Amino acid sequence: MAVLIGSRGARATLGALGVLAGLLVPAAAPAQDPGPAYSDWNPKQVGFPSNAAPSPRANCVHGSDPCIDRTLGEMYRRFHTVVPTCDDNNVFSLTYIRVTEDIRAGVDEGFYPDERWINHLDAIFARSYFLAYDNFLAGRGDLVPPAWRIAFGAGRDGSVKGIGNLLLSMNAHVNRDFPFVLYQAGLVDREGRSRKAQHDSGNARLRALYKPMLAELSRRFDASIDDYDVPGTVADDEAFFSLLVEWRETAWQNARRLAAAKGDAERRQVAQSIEAYALSQAELIYAGSAYGPGESRAARDARCAAQGGQSQDYRRGSDVAHFRSQRASLEPGAHRHLVVPVRCPNGPGPCRGIARARSSAAHARFFLQAGERGRVSVPVGRGVRRGDRVRLRLGSLLGPGVAESKRRVLRAG
Repeated sequence: MAVLIGSRGARATLGALGVLAGLLVPAAAPAQDPGPAYSDWNPKQVGFPSNAAPSPRANCVHGSDPCIDRTLGEMYRRFHTVVPTCDDNNVFSLTYIRVTEDIRAGVDEGFYPDERWINHLDAIFARSYFLAYDNFLAGRGDLVPPAWRIAFGAGRDGSVKGIGNLLLSMNAHVNRDFPFVLYQAGLVDREGRSRKAQHDSGNARLRALYKPMLAELSRRFDASIDDYDVPGTVADDEAFFSLLVEWRETAWQNARRLAAAKGDAERRQVAQSIEAYALSQAELIYAGSAYGPGESRAARDARCAAQGGQSQDYRRGSDVAHFRSQRASLEPGAHRHLVVPVRCPNGPGPCRGIARARSSAAHARFFLQAGERGRVSVPVGRGVRRGDRVRLRLGSLLGPGVAESKRRVLRAG
């Protein structure tokens, strides 16, 4: 079980187990089969599956701010694929959206001293989750870490309660993915200074986030998600947050072990211990949150249906509109507009958004069905003339949030 060196690591592991015991009540559940032995290894992108193509843009190697917008847009798109089917993986899908939205808010507020590092870290952290889920859906189980197999499988099969779905996915993403992501992003800056303080500073934001987040998950998906909380009891009220903080500390220490490894062979041994720890936690969570004999999902399924599940009409702006030309027609008149050609991809939902020109404070709303092409009349201001180059932005209104979409400079014709 132990994967950390030193007494501090042992205390963290035992502490996390103690918090889990307080959150979960073991059910009469069979042992969850994690599937075949996991031996996948990607020495060039440690922790990523071997079929992950190198992608500087997806990994946000330059740490630019638009990376988080792109990540959120992809998260919103994926969220709208699990809600209509009442797939219980919707619990973590929404959780991750809320956490990433808060990271973006922190960047906008100047909360993080090294914004480029946090942008890069956020991108590869999300990508590790996307890659695991895509491999799972494609049936490539040999490329899916065992902790994720259990988490995704439980979400697909509806075999655990909402708190179990949340903890299983958090465990896989924090205990399994995060050490590799931290190692890839770098534990020290260019001057050799540790980034541990910036890593730990995220705990304060999570403390403010976790209670509203759990309340939203309970309201939307499963009322039992926050049943562990006993009003007025500080120990229970802090249990979830304490668990997350301990897991984040464990992830940092395991990332240090990866960085300290002398060569690929030793690093792979460290990786195997990380996989084993995440799997052991997954098995414990599954046993403590599985539906027992006689327990019904009826109320949970009804709640999902009320949120759009199993509805053929559930198409809530889950795609991002694209520009389809380098030119736009300038409409005459006192209040000038550009008629901008746009298209909506033929994906799981329509495109609902806002078009705005840098030259004007006004904007235009638009709505396109999936696969539809259209034109949006965008206010550009009186100073724009034919032949001018106009900087435009398509903002995508993707419930349950808002993500920036596409930017382009068009010539007014």
